Amino acid sequence: ATCAVTMNSNQSATANFAIVQPITYRLSLSKNIAAGGTVTSSPSGINCGTACSTQSASFTADTTVTLTAAPATGYTFTGWSGACAGTSATCAVTMNSNQSATANFASAAVSTVTVVSPNGGETFVQGIIYQIRWSGGKDKVQIGLVSTTSINPLGWINVSASPNSSTHWDGKRVCDLLMTTCWNVIPGSYRILAVSADSVGNYCLDSGCNTDVSNAAFNIVSSTSTTTTPMLADFSSLLASIQAVIDNLWKALQALPR
Repeated sequence: ATCAVTMNSNQSATANFAIVQPITYRLSLSKNIAAGGTVTSSPSGINCGTACSTQSASFTADTTVTLTAAPATGYTFTGWSGACAGTSATCAVTMNSNQSATANFASAAVSTVTVVSPNGGETFVQGIIYQIRWSGGKDKVQIGLVSTTSINPLGWINVSASPNSSTHWDGKRVCDLLMTTCWNVIPGSYRILAVSADSVGNYCLDSGCNTDVSNAAFNIVSSTSTTTTPMLADFSSLLASIQAVIDNLWKALQALPR
């Protein structure tokens, strides 16, 4: 900024200045569940608590603003959308234009999974299709077979079932957790294991996890070990009935005039 003055007489000049306001952009925050938690910013400007659903603040151009989400009791933080992405509790936004971000929260309430049947005393004959039922569960339910003394799975029957539902099983085939390698169980006494997501989405078998087992053992028997005597008795009875019909027909024929 220069100026040339020719001094052919007395001259005067004034240099004019003005305050230059820094360029700012606005960051708008929203929460999909207002009571789900608190979102704050660094540098300060946004502090959206559990009574706040939306809030905005202005930041100097090119400033990196870090948003931090903290879930309230009874809720979980499930991730960001808009200018932020991912499920980390923090998100960095570069303010090179107006930006908006949404913090997503969800209720952490968990529906406890409970095995309904078999729940003790039943007998499954291998090769016959039976129904396994449960109530409750969150997200998905994994159904496995365990011994009478441990909840460590001996194999899995279904690993992607729905809450409050059922699955069918032939009393014989179980698989690994990936359902890629399968094998047949030997006859014996077993219990059903149901595993579902806990409050933070974990599937586990430890104390406090969302799991349940049959109240008592049920029995699995081989199809070849079941007695055939009743079937033979029924067949003998059928033959006797057929023979009686034949005898009666023969007698009727004998009585006909010749």
